[in-house]
Amino acid sequence: MAGCSLSTLLRSTCYRPCPPFAYTYGDGVVAGTLTRDILRVHSIKAVTVANVTKTQVPLSLKGFDSLGNGGMIIDSGTTYTHLPEPFYTQLLSVLQSVITYPRATEVEERSGFDLCYRIPCDNNNNIVADDLPSITLHFLNNVSITLPRGNSFYAMSAPSNSSVAKCLLFQSMDESSDDDHYGPAGVLGSFQQQNVEVVYDLEKERIGFQVADCALAAVTQGLQKT
Repeated sequence: MAGCSLSTLLRSTCYRPCPPFAYTYGDGVVAGTLTRDILRVHSIKAVTVANVTKTQVPLSLKGFDSLGNGGMIIDSGTTYTHLPEPFYTQLLSVLQSVITYPRATEVEERSGFDLCYRIPCDNNNNIVADDLPSITLHFLNNVSITLPRGNSFYAMSAPSNSSVAKCLLFQSMDESSDDDHYGPAGVLGSFQQQNVEVVYDLEKERIGFQVADCALAAVTQGLQKT
């Protein structure tokens, strides 16, 4: 964006200043800040499951300590969202309390994901709409974003025997073995950013999110493959 390599941007040694960045979008929401080109959101407050159960996030996700540790990185290079313990386990417990589908434990063991369910299909093994709960991220200033349905639970294989296994594509944040934990407290991964416009407003040092149909937007703007 600034005409410099990533390494110089991260070290803040880029000889070119970051240019103003203008972005126009509909009823978008904005939360977070850009600091030294490191994209961290420090204003996440809570996560709601099924528009009913709100779980407050730990202080480590809400802000940074004196050394800059904590907060949440917005990372397109990390596939899945990672959350710190014990908050991650608490989120799993809330999801389990509202989901009535049978667990697909054999898929959990094979895939490494912690929460998988067996979702029924129709008589032709076609995937039908399910009742898996929505997941909403809440930020400061009453800003919230509900993740698109396919961004939380995803089918791990083709349907068979009139069902399909869907797994939660969130994972626990890896922590060091000692008492000192360095770096971010969590990561918002690229899978959860699908069909979400992520807006980087460099001039005002803000990060914005807006749910969008990216495939439709590509067609509208003539970006589809021919």
